[in-house]
Amino acid sequence: MERELSKDILRDEHNSDIEKFECKDHEDIYTFLNEKAIIYQASGVANTTLYYDDKDNLVGFYTLFNDHIEISKKKIRSYRLPSDLTFFPSIRLHYFATDSRYQKQGIGTFMLGDIFTNCLNLSMFSACTFINLQAKEDAIGWYKKRGFEPIGSLSHGLQDMILPISKLI
Repeated sequence: MERELSKDILRDEHNSDIEKFECKDHEDIYTFLNEKAIIYQASGVANTTLYYDDKDNLVGFYTLFNDHIEISKKKIRSYRLPSDLTFFPSIRLHYFATDSRYQKQGIGTFMLGDIFTNCLNLSMFSACTFINLQAKEDAIGWYKKRGFEPIGSLSHGLQDMILPISKLI
């Protein structure tokens, strides 16, 4: 990726940038960013990070919150986790998108690397076993290439996926 990106935490003054964000074929992502993200941010439910290119165009964003996930006994054994637990702490990648006009330029991969760094750093201070997300059907392959594993079955066009924090070390 050749372009320089800067990031900022979502605030009210970003509204005009957010209104210009394009997310073709995923109206729900656009709606979340424009209607819910600032509410979640203000209430401490979820934090959204915005990415800008060197011309101050909003090119991508992600939203994270703390979560916990249920892991099957088989996966518990394969990850060598305590067998007396079924739920494990995680960081939920709630929304993640690159503006349609800037896709296929490595921006998503760059943002995901930043997420990995942040999650790894957080896990050193507050226990966190996984990053979890629900991938849209057309994005499952993209997440698999980056280390995420499906858990459970595809439901309503979404696939639950996890990435053990230990894979980031």
